[in-house]
Amino acid sequence: GDRYLFRQIQYFDVINGEPAAKDREINASVFRKKDNVFVRSILMTIKSESYVPYTNPSCTYDKLVTDRIVYSAEVILNPQLFSDPQGYYMVWERCCRNNIISNIVKPDETGQTFYIEFPPIRIGGVEFRNSSPQLFPPLSDYACVNRLYYVDFRGFDSDGDSLVYSLATPLNTSE
Repeated sequence: GDRYLFRQIQYFDVINGEPAAKDREINASVFRKKDNVFVRSILMTIKSESYVPYTNPSCTYDKLVTDRIVYSAEVILNPQLFSDPQGYYMVWERCCRNNIISNIVKPDETGQTFYIEFPPIRIGGVEFRNSSPQLFPPLSDYACVNRLYYVDFRGFDSDGDSLVYSLATPLNTSE
């Protein structure tokens, strides 16, 4: 029917992360792509939180402890509000990042933007079913200095959609 599951996964630095930055809920906003008109909000709450195991003992670092936090909400989407052929995007922003990050200028002042696009829920009056891809499992290792490092970024989409990865300048709440 018109019931959808929205989910956002975040990774949290247990050692260096500010405990108050672990949001109990997030309120994402949905906009129409063609004109950026606000459509509705979607409130997601924490559904699970789990430890990410690191499996490369030769490169382990005891100051690296990460939790995987899954936020989600089941919502009913009104077909009249979600029928625009150009589709929609959902966005949620938060400030800021851990102050120990060394490859970002002023990480404690640099926000994060989480963004996803999705198609209309009906096309030509007919229900359009589209699922999110199943991506690679969370990275549970990090590279050792002066050693080759490989990561499997393969994903699968049950609808047969193609998956394309690209590097882009990150969206930032302070811009």
